[in-house]
Amino acid sequence: MILEDLFKEPSAMARFRTTPLGPEMDDFCEWLHCQGFRRNVMRRRIWQVSHFNQYLQKVGIKDCREVERSHGERFILKHLPRCRCGGRGIFKHVDEPRSVRSFLNYLSGRGLLEVVAEAPPPYQALFEEYLDYLKRERNLAKQTLKTHRANLMPYRVVYTNFQLSKSSRSS
Repeated sequence: MILEDLFKEPSAMARFRTTPLGPEMDDFCEWLHCQGFRRNVMRRRIWQVSHFNQYLQKVGIKDCREVERSHGERFILKHLPRCRCGGRGIFKHVDEPRSVRSFLNYLSGRGLLEVVAEAPPPYQALFEEYLDYLKRERNLAKQTLKTHRANLMPYRVVYTNFQLSKSSRSS
């Protein structure tokens, strides 16, 4: 799936194709499709990543290889709360942090974004002990433990091994 499958407006296509992220947008669209996202969610994520792309242009990024994870976090923490960019109503930033982070994960999977190993937080041992307690004593299911882990830990990047071959893009 490519951008033309989701959008027909020439002005939208021109917006999505601008540098620095424009050359990666078709492959990102395919990545979202492979991840199982619905068409309307894919459209929203593409729009939101194009907002991030405009921000990158303003801070002087010329190529997607120059993008760092810190740019994404700065965009989410500093730009979005004060954003006055044109948008789509009062809910224009709903899920935008998730969209930007998923694009950064996509870039990481492609090898275009340097993966920085994090040191485990100081409370990691206590956290693991708590999860073991929930498993042993409370007999919680694996999915429930996974939900507890996701809710208790700060945002962690989930890397996927996505490789888009040239032959699969043409189909």
